[in-house]
Amino acid sequence: MNNKDYVALKSASKVSLSKEKVTVREQEVDIEGNVMHEKEERDAVFLTEKAFNSSTGEALSDIKHEVQLRDYEHEKERHESDKARAQVEIDALTEIIKDIKAI
Repeated sequence: MNNKDYVALKSASKVSLSKEKVTVREQEVDIEGNVMHEKEERDAVFLTEKAFNSSTGEALSDIKHEVQLRDYEHEKERHESDKARAQVEIDALTEIIKDIKAI
């Protein structure tokens, strides 16, 4: 999924986010039945996308994968930085165009 398509896909119920518990480590018990390690879980966020056969339109199994907030935050920061650099270039070009038209 392209990030730019998220809002449209979300409103069409084609994509969703969910929080689930994920097992990091199962409980371990020694041969005498003593618990060596308790079960460990963590919260995880999953992106689920509806999938369809493009030829027949038949629904396929959903595609589900874990996503990380920090990855989206980093990508957003990168795009904001690109946007700022582009704005500097646009401002310079606007000034050049204005000066050329003034001649």
